[in-house]
Amino acid sequence: MMTITVLLRIPIKAQEPQTHVKVPTDFLTIQQAIDNLAPSGTVTVENGTYYEYVRIHESLTLTATDKSIIDGKYRTYLESPWQIYALGVNNLVISGFTFVTTYIPPLAIGIRCENCTNVVITNCTFEDTTCSGIELVGVSNALIFNNMIDCSSVPFIMWNSNNVTITYNTLRDAGEQFQMYNSRNIVFHHNNVFNDEWSCHPTNDYPRVSNTTCIWDDGRGQGNYWSDYAERYPKAKELVGLGIWDTPYQIDPDDVDGQEHFDYYPLVKDPQVSSDPTENGCGAGGKIPLMC
Repeated sequence: MMTITVLLRIPIKAQEPQTHVKVPTDFLTIQQAIDNLAPSGTVTVENGTYYEYVRIHESLTLTATDKSIIDGKYRTYLESPWQIYALGVNNLVISGFTFVTTYIPPLAIGIRCENCTNVVITNCTFEDTTCSGIELVGVSNALIFNNMIDCSSVPFIMWNSNNVTITYNTLRDAGEQFQMYNSRNIVFHHNNVFNDEWSCHPTNDYPRVSNTTCIWDDGRGQGNYWSDYAERYPKAKELVGLGIWDTPYQIDPDDVDGQEHFDYYPLVKDPQVSSDPTENGCGAGGKIPLMC
């Protein structure tokens, strides 16, 4: 008697979203990992160069190991230039990436967060081949901490945002060092701000701050380091033992909106990151629950 074996095709169960995935171990691309991640999960990106324009719409932590590079080589400015773009996200951490653009001319922009809340961007590097570094639009409760932004245009731009703390970043540029428009409750201290060394008129290359309320120090007598301070204030003297100059630094001498912005405690030396997170602005005023 003949025995007949019947092979049944059993549907494969769809893969459940995971709380922690690695690229390229679990998924080949960052975007695939994000698309298969459970809400509030973590994506760890391992060493390598990723030619991607990442889009984020859910809460997550996106972190890189050493030498994880996002390269904007294959897009032009008109085709949505942001190498990481987050829209409408509540609770977002981006950490540890290096952003470059090997396409010439360099038109890609590093990170843009739009209409997001509770955002942390930390320990990222933006090479001078990127057009600009970080853009915040309509963002509430954010910490921009310990980033190196050396881009071909404006390192940091912010519109219509509130409760943003910006600390221990290095800002280098080929235009204004930063721009802030129509924003409230901004805290900006212990940053290393370089005037454009390549500008034909470096003394006119000031940040732009309009219709914005900002505190330019940490409340303990420490402000920011400004590379052109000695040039602008040649008669200033160091206050012995305090590490600050005796003359306030005017942020935007043009005062386009009639408000005056001064760093009353300009630092004599480049600031170094403290081992104490409260010194770094982490969770300043209890506004940012993600860090620390």
